[in-house]
Amino acid sequence: MKKPIIFLLIAFIQMFMFVPSVSNNFTIAKVSKTSEESKMNISAKSALLIDFNTETVLYEKNAHERLPIASMTKLATLSLVFDAIEKGAIKETDMVTVSENAASVGGSSAFLDASSSYKVSELIKTVIVASANDSSVALAEHVAGSEEVFVNKMNKFVKEQKLENTNFKNCTGLPSDDHYSSAYDMALIACAAFNNEKLLEISSTESYRTGAISNHPNGYLLKQEHRMVITED
Repeated sequence: MKKPIIFLLIAFIQMFMFVPSVSNNFTIAKVSKTSEESKMNISAKSALLIDFNTETVLYEKNAHERLPIASMTKLATLSLVFDAIEKGAIKETDMVTVSENAASVGGSSAFLDASSSYKVSELIKTVIVASANDSSVALAEHVAGSEEVFVNKMNKFVKEQKLENTNFKNCTGLPSDDHYSSAYDMALIACAAFNNEKLLEISSTESYRTGAISNHPNGYLLKQEHRMVITED
């Protein structure tokens, strides 16, 4: 499948963006602060604009500053999940039994029932469409046995890619001390993630109905909230 022409903007503002080796050969295109930067007029603390196909940096603002990253964490989470699928460690058809730990995670949710089972593919869709924290933890536990071990794998991944301004404490992005990344590091992680055609395809999905869950025998309709994906008025 031919790659689409994409300009990827990583901006550290309150938004949710929806991402196995990461390229480190970015070309930094220096821009004039008096002209181009003023034209961008970005209020975010940190930002990085790159051409997805050439990995050329077109604009940067405090691109290496360490900041909380919220649900952009899931770009790394999904990268490891899809990597496990590609290596044959897990399958999209695997049934995942949701633990009490996963079902009780706060924040955005797919409303998973503890002890219920869901396909890996279903959980992936809920993470991408609804940024589901419970599904993220369930996938992490399925891949690595526990979220803690999975997070260790996430941090090993970023160290291997020499991403010096990233550290994970969980797989969801929920607030935690010492959990951070930079616009530059996230751009690298995002480019790697979106090289996966399956993830890119699902990312354009506007809604997804889950299987039967408590109080919702016909499933629960999860809706995409990313303004760059939603097409309806």
